[in-house]
Amino acid sequence: MLVMSRNRFTGVLVGCFAVAILFVTPVSAQTTEDVYRSDLFRLIADLREQIAELQLQLELQSVVDHSGMLGDIEGEVVASYTVDQQEISPRAPQVYEDYFARLLAILPDQYDDHIDEFVIFTKGKEEVGAYVETQTPYTADWRYAVRKSEITEDPESKASTELMVHEFAHIFSLDQVFRERMVARNCHPYFADTLCYGADSYLGQFIDTFWSNQMLDDLQSVQAGSRFDQADFYDRYESHFVSEYAATDPAEDFAESFTQYVYGKMAPRGSIADQKIEFFDQFRYIQELSDTIQHEL
Repeated sequence: MLVMSRNRFTGVLVGCFAVAILFVTPVSAQTTEDVYRSDLFRLIADLREQIAELQLQLELQSVVDHSGMLGDIEGEVVASYTVDQQEISPRAPQVYEDYFARLLAILPDQYDDHIDEFVIFTKGKEEVGAYVETQTPYTADWRYAVRKSEITEDPESKASTELMVHEFAHIFSLDQVFRERMVARNCHPYFADTLCYGADSYLGQFIDTFWSNQMLDDLQSVQAGSRFDQADFYDRYESHFVSEYAATDPAEDFAESFTQYVYGKMAPRGSIADQKIEFFDQFRYIQELSDTIQHEL
């Protein structure tokens, strides 16, 4: 609507000016009118640029409900884009477009249409470089959010790409749970506020294999702020994890282990961390996903 109003306004100005110059006959007056006309057109061009900039700012600040994960990490939205035909707004800064294009290149083709919203945020918990979440419960409509500082770096860098692979692990593993309704009725109390993953799901099998009730009890105590903290938990079970961040949650452990699997990284031979990387070899579909991603690395 703003663009239409602007065009009408411009047309009126030019139209009125054209009528006015019909009554100007002296040569000196025509010279004055030429200067005036040039200045007026330059002013109109400046106004158009300012209006375009305002439109961009309005678009960047148009935010839907981000009370989920963003609220949990106490982040602040910088920009939010609805993904249309696997593209974000043409008015988005080029660095945003480059990052999103790289993300779609990393994602296997069958998951490209899962990203329905692309969010850039700042502030909040520094350890969170990106996150994904479903916009509505148990659907394939995903929000992909990334910290602005991650975008300003080279989107094809190793660190940036590893983060994309990590977040994709959440998407494909939870997509299986939601799509195939692999939700269990009972599970460890640790999952009371999230979701009980079905025993046949990738996540369910991973947790059943590598997370004992004692480990879940200990992690629950960490989150409750009793007995010991996160650093103590990691120290106690260090040989179980491919990274310190993997020790923060079973789903994060799955995503971190999958990332190592894609990159062909090794953990100490015989360790549980090493077994977690090898865990994915038993699933042909996950092997295919890994092969597809490796082709883009």
